Amino acid sequence: MIIDFYTTIIDNYGDAGFSFNLAKSLLKEYRNLEIRYFIDDKNLFLKLSGNKKINKLSVFNLKDIKTTPPSKNIFNFFDRKIDFEFLHQFDFEINLINFSYFSLDKNIKNIHNTFYTSKNIKITHFVPSLLSDGGGVIINNKKNLSKTDFFKDKNDVFYNKIWVSVFCYKETFNEIKNEFKKYKDTIFFVFDNKTSGENIVNMPFLTMYNYLDFISVCDKNIVRGENSLVGALVSNKPF
Repeated sequence: MIIDFYTTIIDNYGDAGFSFNLAKSLLKEYRNLEIRYFIDDKNLFLKLSGNKKINKLSVFNLKDIKTTPPSKNIFNFFDRKIDFEFLHQFDFEINLINFSYFSLDKNIKNIHNTFYTSKNIKITHFVPSLLSDGGGVIINNKKNLSKTDFFKDKNDVFYNKIWVSVFCYKETFNEIKNEFKKYKDTIFFVFDNKTSGENIVNMPFLTMYNYLDFISVCDKNIVRGENSLVGALVSNKPF
């Protein structure tokens, strides 16, 4: 079976991270599955994957959709506009799962798992959520990791301080960064916003799984994006 993933990057890594995580999980579970992953930022996908080739997953530019006949199964991420005119050209039935953004809204039961049809297409709504009426989430971070797995040969003072990962939009970061110096017992591990301070560690870009592993060992997490939020919630350490 082949599934096409249609992913548009709106404004954060989580847009790709969520679909990337799902693709990896499905390929691990279903040996006969192949995924064609269409994305409008291939470089971001390569960064998330650590530039590693993934067996049975092919990456394409999103614009190539127009010249590539679709498979019978499509995952359309985060309510990306569906090109019905293009899909109606084909004489076979298409099952399209339309993923919404992660939600904790109690009214998701009115949307999740509902469907409608448009000629040869059946569109089913999927709402990722930790609520029982939603579609659930997938997290593949490793278990039982410790701070020493990420920083070796540090002293006890370093390990015993409160660790806070910080991955947020630039505007938010500029609002909060001056507060960091007030917390002498805390180390702030900053992603995507370079800064300086005696209790600040500027972090390199991590692959998606390494990032999820890292926030699982932190004591608190300031996050942005779908996948980061889910990872922080599952680790029981959102901030």
